Amino acid sequence: MSSARIQALLAAPDTEQSNKSTVLYLNSKFSSYENLEDLDAEFNELEKSQAELASNLASSSLKVNALIAEAKSSAHSHVETAQNLSLLRHSLTDELVDQGLQSPMSSKPGSSALLEDIETLRQNLNDLQGFQALQAFVSSAANACSSAGGVGKQKLHPVGFLERVRDRTWVNIKKRLPLPLLDTAEQLRWPMPVDYGNARQDKRTAFEHAFICSLQLQPVSESINASSAELRSEEDGTYPLEILIQPIALMFKYHFEGTRQTNRPTSPSMSHHLLKSADHNSTNAWREFTHLLLPLLTNKLRRTVPPLLAHPSLLAHTIYQSLSFDNALKGEGFEPDGTLGCSRGGSAESWADISDVIEA
Repeated sequence: MSSARIQALLAAPDTEQSNKSTVLYLNSKFSSYENLEDLDAEFNELEKSQAELASNLASSSLKVNALIAEAKSSAHSHVETAQNLSLLRHSLTDELVDQGLQSPMSSKPGSSALLEDIETLRQNLNDLQGFQALQAFVSSAANACSSAGGVGKQKLHPVGFLERVRDRTWVNIKKRLPLPLLDTAEQLRWPMPVDYGNARQDKRTAFEHAFICSLQLQPVSESINASSAELRSEEDGTYPLEILIQPIALMFKYHFEGTRQTNRPTSPSMSHHLLKSADHNSTNAWREFTHLLLPLLTNKLRRTVPPLLAHPSLLAHTIYQSLSFDNALKGEGFEPDGTLGCSRGGSAESWADISDVIEA
């Protein structure tokens, strides 16, 4: 039954309408003098009907009052339950904040709860554990093939295929890492020059959190031998700095292979203290960042020098500029000491000047 119908039934009777209905009923029932003989019988019948309706009204009123009281009691009970649940939720939120499991600013853009970060790290760990199984399978297959008789030192095609699958898998895993760090770096206007000290605190906190999370994957990958000699290249380095190189590499590509103008980027000085705080004391942020930029130049020279062999004057100018660049870079204090390669046991002599690429 609708609320409008209930309100209509609970409303007081309309006296004027009742009088009109009574007159119409009497006129139709007693249209002549002869019909008045049945008036007493009709009156008695109406009295009985009135008594029955009065009884039904009293019964309905009792039921309505009981239902209203029950509804009020249920409503009060639900309100009290909702208030208790709200207090419990706030209490649990405060407890999570006190225990460091949730950020009190988690509702703001760019911030996240520690529980969400743990879930993200768990997914990354699952990827790395799967890669560890793949790495073990490739190693066992290579060992089994190398121990087979009559093979010699030649690598079998199945081994080469498995190694290529392993390499592609690791590259795909690493492609999942840059997004959070790049997003927070863009909030600081990277790769433009960054005034880190005057940046908003929430943006700095988000960047530092993403930087540390990316840096924490470095020892994990090394522990599963993902950065071993067969997988490492000259473009490998500290993960967060590898990620920060990507927008600069894109600008470099547009500048030298397209017509777009680019702005001069600066090295991420804000990364130096983060490396120190994450037990990477032997890694110099500026040298590591410069080391990761060098492959952009060497790859460009490898593609450019062969066509210049037919133009001695341009080749000589390129050699001169390369030597000038090497001297200027050394004058700024760059050397391989302090980069990730040397911290893993590499030597300073293993670094080649830009001009050495032309000679090769």
